Amino acid sequence: GVAVYGSSKIWLRSSSVHSNGLPPSIAPAILLVGNSELRLDRTIIYNNIWGILQYDSSSSSINGSDIIYNNVGIVLLKSSSASVAYSHLYNNLWALITYDNSSLTVENSTIHENIYEGIVGYDASRVFLFSSSIINNGFYGITMYDSSVLKGIDSNISGNIAGIIL
Repeated sequence: GVAVYGSSKIWLRSSSVHSNGLPPSIAPAILLVGNSELRLDRTIIYNNIWGILQYDSSSSSINGSDIIYNNVGIVLLKSSSASVAYSHLYNNLWALITYDNSSLTVENSTIHENIYEGIVGYDASRVFLFSSSIINNGFYGITMYDSSVLKGIDSNISGNIAGIIL
């Protein structure tokens, strides 16, 4: 996979990152730590334990990409942020999980047919959803815990066991 530490930056375009962190390892396909930045354009991330794992104020911009067949598509920890636009996240166990005051923006994207939830927010995370679809996930479309905040505009949340759990 790919690991980016410190204040480093990486741009992946028209690429694929797959089959990383398979048992017995749990390494992510892409790991961002400590103010590092990722730009992902027209890339597919598939068949990994973790698709993208962000930690300690890292940030990512994901555009026109597919994140599929991972245990977790994207995980944000410790005040990290991600912007996902014009992308598809499907057939993961969970598509997106945010923790520890992290921030997620999803715009013009589709999150569908994941085994459990489409988006889960913990520990005062913030999720912004614009013109996107969260559909046909196995459990809930969006679940927010522990003072997390959800703001959604012009989005379709349907076909899940429940649309939004707060």
